[in-house]
Amino acid sequence: MPLYKETGEIAKLADEETLKLFKENPKGSFIVLPEDEQIDFLFSKNDYYVTFLAWAVGVVDGELCLKTIDCEDCHIYTGWTSAHSLLDGVPEIPRFYVYLYQMVAKNLDKAVSQEEADELMPEGYSEEE
Repeated sequence: MPLYKETGEIAKLADEETLKLFKENPKGSFIVLPEDEQIDFLFSKNDYYVTFLAWAVGVVDGELCLKTIDCEDCHIYTGWTSAHSLLDGVPEIPRFYVYLYQMVAKNLDKAVSQEEADELMPEGYSEEE
């Protein structure tokens, strides 16, 4: 139980630091990640885990949100979904948030406005996929 509590605190700190990076960035609070830096993770869907790919990250209404691709059916989600709701029950939450922080920090110079991010698609994919 102490380890579970500690990993939860790590995830919370990484989430807060990611939000802080975006908040202090004059370029914007949304990043479409380069294809080789998109983040894969497991997501609970209909009581089983499905591999998803996070291809964009941003802050909507003060909350960290993602745009994703369902790797099972290659469906590209162009809307922003709360990272917390996507990751509810996912076993590797702390690692995901730490990695997400690293990707945001590394790509902060590519940040754009929400309007610009909403017009972009992930590299290597088209809407037909």
